[in-house]
Order: sequence, then C-alpha cells, then structure tokens
Amino acid sequence: MEVRPYLVLGASDQRFLLERIDAALAAWREDWLPGNTPEFRREPVSQPQAERWLAADAGERRRVLLGCSSGWIAEVGALLTAQTPNAAAAAGVPELAAQVGEAVLKGLAVGIFRYCSGTAPAKPQWGEEAPPETWARPGAGAAIYRCELSPGLPLILALSPELVAASLRKTQGAAREPLVAAWRAIEPCAVIVEAVVGEAEVELGELSQLAAGDVIVLDRRLDDPLLLRLDIGDPVGQIHLGTAGEKKAVQVVGPA
Repeated sequence: MEVRPYLVLGASDQRFLLERIDAALAAWREDWLPGNTPEFRREPVSQPQAERWLAADAGERRRVLLGCSSGWIAEVGALLTAQTPNAAAAAGVPELAAQVGEAVLKGLAVGIFRYCSGTAPAKPQWGEEAPPETWARPGAGAAIYRCELSPGLPLILALSPELVAASLRKTQGAAREPLVAAWRAIEPCAVIVEAVVGEAEVELGELSQLAAGDVIVLDRRLDDPLLLRLDIGDPVGQIHLGTAGEKKAVQVVGPA
C-alpha cells in the first residue's frame, strides 16, 4: 500500500503561480514576437504530449519542462525571420528558422524559471524526457498547462512540484480568510486541532486480530479532502495532507 503526501494548491496559491507564469509568457512574447502576435491561450492538462522536450533545471529537482512539436519551433522561427514556415522552406532557410525557434524557446524556459522562483536555471537542454507520470497524479503538486499561440500548435508547460513549492514560498497570507470565528481566535487558551483521515466500521472480532500489514479501507476517496476539527469535535475546515520541511503538515483548502 503506497502512502504519498498531498501537495495541493489552494486558490490563492494557484492565482499567484498563474500570475507569475502569465507574466513570463507576456514578457517573452513582447521581447521576441511581432506586436500583432496573439496572446497565449492557456489551460490545465493532465496528459501532456509533445514531440520534443526542453528541460531547465536548478538542482533540488526544481525543473521546468517545455514540450512542443518541430512545427511549433519552425512557426516561431519563421515569425522571427519574417517568413512563413512554407516560405522559409522554399527559400532554403528552414534550418535557420528552427535554430532561431530553439534559441528563443530556451529564453522562455529561463524566463519562466526566473519569474516563478527568482533564480536562474542551468543552460536548458533538449531531450526526450516528458513530465513523469507522478506529476499528473492528484495531489502531486506539479503545474502542467497547454498553451497555444495558434490552433494546432500547442506548447506544453510543466513545473515540477519542487519548483512550484519554491515559487510559493514568496506568497503572503494576509488576504486569507480565517476559518474559525474571530472571538475564538483571540481567546487566551490553546486550541488542539485534529486531522481526521477518515472513518471505517470494524467489528470487535476483526479489531482484536489486527496485525502489521493489514489494510483498513476508509470512507474517503484518495482525492477527497480530509477534515480538520477541534479536539472537542467541532469541524473547522477541509484539508489535504502534505509536508513542511521534515515534518508532516496539512493545508487548509476550504471551510468544513
């Protein structure tokens, strides 16, 4: 039985991350593409597919992956060499367009990394390594999007869970609404909270025979939020299980 910590983004975390990604895309578009180039259309994707992959790393498994087709690279290169892809091929310069497209895509990978984490990665490298399947699982903590400049030529943008976590360390929590009434929050006493994983009904005979390795199926699905409640039994919020440094932690995702 595999046990994995949840790394689920709250609404405010998602807004912050998307603002950083959109700012990087906009800056790259303004720096490199013609002024009449349409803005990126962006949407989450769970099964990213691409012909080629560009990886930008900065250690500690912080990674940006950009996936695209050779046609996408040629399209961008043609825009920068003032040619359409077909015209560029007819003029005998497809290789130049491809080289230009690859170079500016490396600039995009570096820009996204810097906008999200404030640090620069090592020199991006082309390869065939797609985002791991684990990145797409519920609670993985990765961010994967499909971006389009033109129909039929998508660009896959994937941020590793470690890069997402590093990006969110800069967020401020001042705008978050408390889930406990204000009068209780200021009471001069300690309040113990419990993270409830789930519940199951077990017969006494079965309970007395439990041994190491036995599995008890709970009433919650793997992707359902857990319950945060006071030790007196009052629920105060919904949570996901995760980690903070070397300790287990929970992230509040909504009211009870």
